Amino acid sequence: MSQMKLLRLPPLNLYGRLCLEEYILRNPNLYPHSYLLLSRHPPPSLTSAVTPGKPRTMVLGIGGKLNQHLSPSASNITCLKRFTGGGTVITDSKTLFLTFICRPTFQHYNKTQGNIQVGTLGPREIMSWSGSLLSSYISPLLSGGLTFLSKENDYVLSNDMKVGGNAQAITKGGFCHHTSLLWTFDDNNMEVLREPEKRPEYRKKRKHGEFITRLEEYCGGMGVEEFEGLLGGGLREEFGGGEEEITFEGWEKEWDDWCWKPKGTRNKFIHDC
Repeated sequence: MSQMKLLRLPPLNLYGRLCLEEYILRNPNLYPHSYLLLSRHPPPSLTSAVTPGKPRTMVLGIGGKLNQHLSPSASNITCLKRFTGGGTVITDSKTLFLTFICRPTFQHYNKTQGNIQVGTLGPREIMSWSGSLLSSYISPLLSGGLTFLSKENDYVLSNDMKVGGNAQAITKGGFCHHTSLLWTFDDNNMEVLREPEKRPEYRKKRKHGEFITRLEEYCGGMGVEEFEGLLGGGLREEFGGGEEEITFEGWEKEWDDWCWKPKGTRNKFIHDC
């Protein structure tokens, strides 16, 4: 049974973070444990994998098409295609990122679902597991009797307002499941998104502004630092695997080559305006 460790990241921008997640997923011999990554939008990287200095980034799933998601009038934005599937998200300095990288041997026990061989779950089962797990730590932080849950591949509150999506990649070495939790956001960011062709049933015909919400509005005046600390601390205690820190010391050139060569990462810059 592999452990779950809270991973402390080097100072990476979003492109670098996605590359690191993929690198860990593809290299179970180098990184044998399962990992939890929780952090806000990181500062620019000191490595050469640096995103252009734009205030916001659109991230599409590996099969996403830019002309179906980005408004023609959009400006001052960088667009990436990530190595996982899933939908499109706009991120900025207010976004909170959460990632699980689980090996096939990883097991987890909770009161709701019992003992689960998490590392062998399929996409829907992964979402169910993560939704139940996160609900046990986020729901007690919410006001007004609301709860946090997974619904039709989204993370929502019990009032059917979306606070996060999900994206996954499954390989022989395990799976990566990640989300961007909407602690808060700039309303102007939503204007660069086209309405998607496929929409979850619970969304009905609501537009973005009527469909998504800010977690901070339901956490009783709590700041993002406190929220992040309570969620991360609870999950760390849940898994009991301790912490591990990754640095680039000794393998920065190998990492840099992998980030930028065509046969390296599947994460790509696809647009900048």
